[in-house]
Amino acid sequence: MKQRAGDSVPSAFGFHMGQRIEVEPAGWQGGLAWIAVEHSLFDQLFVYWFPATGVCKVMGVYDVVQPDAYGDAHKDAHGRFSGYVESKYGKPSSVLDFLREGSPWEEPRDWLEGLRKSERMLASHWIASDGANLPAALDSICVLASEDAIAVSYEFENYGAALKAAERSIVDEF
Repeated sequence: MKQRAGDSVPSAFGFHMGQRIEVEPAGWQGGLAWIAVEHSLFDQLFVYWFPATGVCKVMGVYDVVQPDAYGDAHKDAHGRFSGYVESKYGKPSSVLDFLREGSPWEEPRDWLEGLRKSERMLASHWIASDGANLPAALDSICVLASEDAIAVSYEFENYGAALKAAERSIVDEF
């Protein structure tokens, strides 16, 4: 494992890379098991793992309760969660805030509709390989706006290995 800044055992909302989950999964997504856990900051907290690799991703979802056409509630929530991450890990590697070229949702009151139609993007990324000041074992953090929520996801170094192992197990079924 490469050495980077910070903690020796980084965690995301109380879960750390490789941690074994000893409960029955609530479901499977892309071959990865997941459970939903209660958390005070989020409406939903999902923990993803593969049996051979342990926890590989943790994602909190904050529901935007009163969205508005101008996207103010989304922008405020995105800014708030990005600010929390930035206060701990520094500036993001990238911030994507754009409307696709040719989109008809270019008026300020169309902001949310652009997001709904997947023609608008609002995301902040902290990526270790791009120089983000993340602790060892943590590959990336993303704060992403969707139609009705803000998702904050942490991917550990074993995420790619977990996806490959999950894919192999799916192929083995055939």
